[in-house]
Amino acid sequence: MSLQRGLSTKRMSIPEDISEEVSRELSAALQYVITTTQDDLPVTLLMVQAMMEGDLLDQMSESNLIDPADHDSVSTELDTLVESFGDAAADSFIRPRASETLSNVIENCIDHDSAAEPPTLGQVRQTLHNGLVAELIGIGEIEDDEEQTLYDEIDRLIDLHGDSAPAEEFLAYP
Repeated sequence: MSLQRGLSTKRMSIPEDISEEVSRELSAALQYVITTTQDDLPVTLLMVQAMMEGDLLDQMSESNLIDPADHDSVSTELDTLVESFGDAAADSFIRPRASETLSNVIENCIDHDSAAEPPTLGQVRQTLHNGLVAELIGIGEIEDDEEQTLYDEIDRLIDLHGDSAPAEEFLAYP
């Protein structure tokens, strides 16, 4: 039996919600490789693993995208994914992020919230419904036609992660 055939029998199918199991740090690394790769080939877990064996995590640390203290845990987590899923497409494992517009709304909530804890997705949704959207439209931060999209997007994130998930975990930029 060839090595390839042995690997393919070991691999499990990729669950739709696998990205929910991936750490924010590994998701950021996968996204970083996908967005910075100049190649037209799809980015796979093995490709990212090879880049991590190089200086990928150091590059990300220099750009303040990942804490150097997390390097070992991110590498170990990726190794586990490779063992389970082989050379699968990396984008299947990226955690969902807020759009740039919703990220700006989340940052606005963080900046203007006096609570000791950062706002949750549910609190951001409540703030949107309590007039933040109208305020942002009024000052030109968002367009009228983006209002429903914001509500749909925050509701989708809440459906996936719950009301109490910290909103800042979903910012478009890690």
